[in-house]
Order: sequence, then structure tokens, then C-alpha cells
Amino acid sequence: MALAKEGASATIFARTREPLAEAAREIGAATGQAVHFVPANATSSDDCKRVVSETVDRFDRLDILVNNAGRHRRILGGNTDWSGVLFESWGSPRSPLDLCT
Repeated sequence: MALAKEGASATIFARTREPLAEAAREIGAATGQAVHFVPANATSSDDCKRVVSETVDRFDRLDILVNNAGRHRRILGGNTDWSGVLFESWGSPRSPLDLCT
């Protein structure tokens, strides 16, 4: 929202259309900026490529990519191997950085 308040156009994406559309309306209403939304799954390489393509088609460019995709792990007994979570999120062959390139 902060970037939109500064004049940036935005594309947002998530798997579920209705909350995504609502978020786009709220951001647009609060900032006066164009907000494009794309129902897509961040774990799908094809979906990520589609999001980037639609963004460039709509706004003629993509300047900043903010990844807010997350993964939920149940913490059993208080023991969680966070290095494994970080590897899955950023170091694995299916990391968000790889999916959108």
C-alpha cells in the first residue's frame, strides 16, 4: 500500500479470487492508483510467468517484485528447524525467486 500511496501502480496475486479482488478495491480506493489483480498460485511457474506477463502488458514495465508468499508449518512440541523452512522458501529449486524468472 505504501508504494501505491507514492504513486506506483500495482499487481497483486493470490490463489483465491474474491479476497484478492476485495484487496485490489481497497488498495485502489485508499490510494487512487490502478491495482491489477491476478488469481494465481505462487508455487506454479506458469502462473508466476502469467502474472509477470499481465503486469508488463498492463503497465508496460515491472520495476519491483515483492514476494509475500508464505508457508505454514505446524510447530509440534516447540521444535522447528527454521533453516529447513528458509531453504524451502529461498534456497530450493522451486523457490519464489526461481519461479518468477
